[in-house]
Amino acid sequence: PSSFIVAFIISCFSGISNIWIFLARITFLDFYVCKAQDPVFWYVSAILLLYLLFPLFFRIIKKYRYWGLTLIIVISLIITAIVFFLLPGMFYQWEVLLVRIPVFATGIVLGQIIEKDMKISNVKALFICLFGILYFLGTMISIAAFPTEFNFIKHYLYLPFSVFLVIIISFVRSHIDVAFINKPLEFLGVYCLEMY
Repeated sequence: PSSFIVAFIISCFSGISNIWIFLARITFLDFYVCKAQDPVFWYVSAILLLYLLFPLFFRIIKKYRYWGLTLIIVISLIITAIVFFLLPGMFYQWEVLLVRIPVFATGIVLGQIIEKDMKISNVKALFICLFGILYFLGTMISIAAFPTEFNFIKHYLYLPFSVFLVIIISFVRSHIDVAFINKPLEFLGVYCLEMY
């Protein structure tokens, strides 16, 4: 709900003369209906679509576990390739949504792990942290090798790093119970969407 307030205020001050574009922006449909205009709230539009797809993703992942996650990621890659090669004029707009599907689906897997209250030992967490740092360095080096027209691949390469980052932050936060570190992290967790 607070995102609607932010969208309304920003849309009022952005000088939109067309009422339909204004309504599309404050309802977060601008990503889908404002093809010619810059979709300001594309991220919230993408999240809303992903939440509509959540029951399907959840059912697939619950039934097939990691194979289900792999299937969702592969389908996302195939759709990205189809749009890239067959609909290049629409690619930029849809690429920002498509590359977020694997992250969203991975979040479902992590949510199930958290729901089952599974713990990661300190040794495993440290290993994940180390592997995450090495993966990040390797990703940065390999991204430079990709041709510019295949720039979207870097978004897919960032997926594992985002998972490592979540685990690293959780590990650090669980071992350092200091208010001046935890309170800002909690604040960011609550309001990061509106700030974004």
